Amino acid sequence: QILSTDKYRNAADNIFQHLQRYQGKDGTVPSYWNVMTGEPANSNGGLGSGSDSYVEYLLKVPLLGCHRSVDGILACGSDQPVLSEMLQLYHQILNLSLQTKHTLKKDGDASIIYPVDNGWYHQLLCFLPGLIALEGKENEENTLLATSLVQGCHDMYHQSPLGLGPEELLPNQKANPPSGGDKRYLLRPEYVESLFVLYRQTGDQKYQDMGWKVFQSLERYCKT
Repeated sequence: QILSTDKYRNAADNIFQHLQRYQGKDGTVPSYWNVMTGEPANSNGGLGSGSDSYVEYLLKVPLLGCHRSVDGILACGSDQPVLSEMLQLYHQILNLSLQTKHTLKKDGDASIIYPVDNGWYHQLLCFLPGLIALEGKENEENTLLATSLVQGCHDMYHQSPLGLGPEELLPNQKANPPSGGDKRYLLRPEYVESLFVLYRQTGDQKYQDMGWKVFQSLERYCKT
């Protein structure tokens, strides 16, 4: 894009079009690949580890290369067929996969939604609220989903004795402390990243306050 040449765009487009041939009905593609043969090493698709960056750039690349209509809707021109396919696939994942297989409401509070893969909360999935918010405020349903998902990530951080969310955990456990999973905090940025995007989109100071609490916990517990 910077050099106004198709050389790099074509190389990236070729990778996307190869992966696209293996997508499932919900739009996801396998998470692990043999890079020597170009064949998938498994058939499992998800939104978390091994897939998160792929899902992110299905929207982020069209955000760079497409335009917004007068009413704020992101649209790709007929001269950008690959970007149109990427945006279409992102919406397919958002509508078919994310809202059915990768969300779990908190017991007793439906306004809090955990992002999950196979029923498990993963810290990596906290990129999702920010990603959904990036597309814009025109779709109220998606905005509500983004705010509910970031509240799910916040809930995981808030429940932690140190104010730092676990790597993975089974939500809605009655045991305190919860059993199983991986309770380590590995300096993941995804939750705060989403807080940053949502603050920029809404101007609501509560997202600054939530991020500040994470910063204070990092200062207190993670310095060596």
